[in-house]
Amino acid sequence: MDSYFDMIGEELRLPNLLPKENGDMVKEKIKWNRIAKVGNNSLLHKRKTLKNAFKRLISSSDYDPEDLSNFYPIKDDKEFRSWSSVEVPDTNAAIFFVSDISASMDEPKRALIRELCWYLENWIERFYQETQIKYIVHDHHAQEVDKEKFYKYQSGGGTKISSAFELVNDVIEKAFPLSEWNIYVFYLSDGENFGSDNDLCVEHLKTMQNYAIEKLEKMARKYDSIISVEVFFKKENDPKGNGKICEMEVSLSGPRIFASSNEKNFEVAVKNTISDLEKQLEKRKAIAKPYA
Repeated sequence: MDSYFDMIGEELRLPNLLPKENGDMVKEKIKWNRIAKVGNNSLLHKRKTLKNAFKRLISSSDYDPEDLSNFYPIKDDKEFRSWSSVEVPDTNAAIFFVSDISASMDEPKRALIRELCWYLENWIERFYQETQIKYIVHDHHAQEVDKEKFYKYQSGGGTKISSAFELVNDVIEKAFPLSEWNIYVFYLSDGENFGSDNDLCVEHLKTMQNYAIEKLEKMARKYDSIISVEVFFKKENDPKGNGKICEMEVSLSGPRIFASSNEKNFEVAVKNTISDLEKQLEKRKAIAKPYA
């Protein structure tokens, strides 16, 4: 299977996914890599014990190579296997498969989705120690389902794409902190949507994308230590009239930095988030100067 995906990756020039550097996010792993002088007999290291016994016998005056009847381990010869707790980086990925199940999604389209998801899942799992998959379906309303229902469930209703992405954002916020998880979201649909919702989705996407790119390009020219920036937009109900949230996480040499802003529109949220990031970058730059 690995050679098969190596061939596909090379032919399609697929990227080698880089797990997020989780900083202090580690998990403990038990390794039997130590030797102790005390322990349970079931953990006796026989080779080392016999070696110690033989060395002791040779160094004593009782050693006779023709008579090894007195060759046996005593308490001081015994050594036992022991363990230590080792911290290893914890690299995790969360995959969101989001599918339109409205009436327009016929069986040929759904068969294509099953095949595509299989390839995406196997490709991403090659790069991570742990992978969790979430399945979300929607017509005019979105819901999380299990794998079986995801591929079989079909509705006769209309399509409202924004309901699916609202649910994805909610699940990520509650269960998958951005500082700990590498998140992949795949939306699978024939492209049909309620007219009013489609206009809203496109408007938000274009505005957020263009504005964020413009601001980030300026920041990247100013700080050459930036490697990449992950940008997330989400919308929440806010009694104060805000609810347009922009979150950004910057990868650079050293620990990542994160900033977010909750405003009345996404343009202001992007501006304030970048302003916060620039303050953090200036502090990082000032600390690094004495060691330059």
